[in-house]
Order: sequence, then structure tokens, then C-alpha cells
Amino acid sequence: MITQSGVEGACAHAHSLMAEGKFKEMEAHATAMVQAWPEDAAGRYYRCWAFLGQNKPAESLPDLARALEIEPANAQLYAARGYAHALLNNVRGFSQDMQKASELDPRDAVVPYLTGESYRVLNARQPKEYGKELALSNFKKAVGLAPTNESYLAAYQNLRAETEKAAAAAHRSSSSEQEWTTGEKAAAVLGVLAGAAILSEVLSGGGSKGSAAPQTSDPYAPPKTWQPVSCSACSGTGQQMKTEWGRVGGGWGWTYPKVSCGYCGGTGNRPY
Repeated sequence: MITQSGVEGACAHAHSLMAEGKFKEMEAHATAMVQAWPEDAAGRYYRCWAFLGQNKPAESLPDLARALEIEPANAQLYAARGYAHALLNNVRGFSQDMQKASELDPRDAVVPYLTGESYRVLNARQPKEYGKELALSNFKKAVGLAPTNESYLAAYQNLRAETEKAAAAAHRSSSSEQEWTTGEKAAAVLGVLAGAAILSEVLSGGGSKGSAAPQTSDPYAPPKTWQPVSCSACSGTGQQMKTEWGRVGGGWGWTYPKVSCGYCGGTGNRPY
């Protein structure tokens, strides 16, 4: 039963239920809207979101199809159906509806926002084919079109933080692997040099004929006295960059403070 006066009041109540996450109650309210105003697309639009909120994308499609018959030039209806197609893994339907939505209203921020959310869904299933940068670029576009919308801004900032954190972890992993390989090579070179020195002394007789060769448990071990070299982890500065999530200007973002290098203990050099 509709208790609000007129379609606008009913829409406002449906929107508040959606914001509160009360999708079952929203479904009942939207159904009442459809019964009260069958030739108005609003009730079907809100009922489709009630279904989507309950993870029932297939049930949203009939309402969206009928709503588009009533309002064929509504970009947000196409975007909502595109999102439903993404949830159903119908990539072709998603692409067609989002393209149509963009053509109908390229200035509507809802379209790139729902496109971004759709790409997030597709990325979770097929990360190699649908990278997170596709979702990130659409969220950024939505923020550019509606900079005061907190939901769009939060979606963009959260995904950006997520991608930067993953990239930083991958970089650290790659750097560690490179440093380990460099260390192995250095140890091998020093071992060869040590062995060559021992061999040279043996061939030369150690300064006197018949003198015994130097004794060592491992002829290829590096010298006992190691020479300090510049730390490759911090380039000899004794400090490294560290990513931290915190306040940046008037908002939140990643900061990069300097911290003591954990690889060389802040000394700036690594002994070999």
C-alpha cells in the first residue's frame, strides 16, 4: 500500500529504503508503486534495484524491459540492465546496454559508475581479461561528472588504494627477488676470486719451494673480511619508502613516508 502522496513521494521513500539496504521492504513498496501507477517506469525501476540488492539479477530483467518500453530514452534504465547482465556474466548484453546508456546521456554520472561496478564484477571472475583499471577509469569519470557524490568518490578511492597496495606488494616482491639474485652473483664472484688466489699461491709455491698450501674448509668460501657496499634496497641512503593509508589534504589516500631500511639496518651499506 502506498502511503506517500504521489509518485514523487513514493520514489523518495523507495530511495530511502535502498539507502538503508532494506531491499525486501523496498520490493514490496515498489510492487505497490507498479500496481498504483502501471504506466510509470519508476515503480519498475525501484523494484529492479530491490531484486539486484537481493542478488536476484534475473528477476530484475522483466521490470527493466517493461520500464524501457515506457521510457526508451532513459540512460539509467539501460545502465541498470547492463549491471544486471554483468552479474549474470552476460558480457555482450552488458557492453551493448552500457554503450547505449552512454550514447543517450554522456553527462549522467550514474552510467560510468554502474559501468565501473560492472567491471568490478567481471574482474572478480576474469581478472586477466577485465583488469581493475577498467573499473577505476569509470569511477574516476563518475567523480568528474558528480564530484560531490560521496558514493562515487568512495568507490574510486577504495579501488585506487586497493590497486596501489597490490602494485606496491608486487614491486616489493620483485625487488626482493632481484636483490637475492644479485647477492648470489656477488657471492659466486667472490668465491671464484678466493679460489683463484689460493690456486695462485699453490702454483707459486707460496714464496718458498715445498711450502704447504693454505688450509681452508671451503676453498670457494668468500673472504673472512667482507667489504661494505652500498645497500641495493635503499641505494645507500639508509631509508626506504613505506606506503601508509592516511589523510592527504582534505581526504584520504596513500602516503609515502621514509623509514629506516630494514634490509641494511639503516646503515646504508650491505656487507659482502
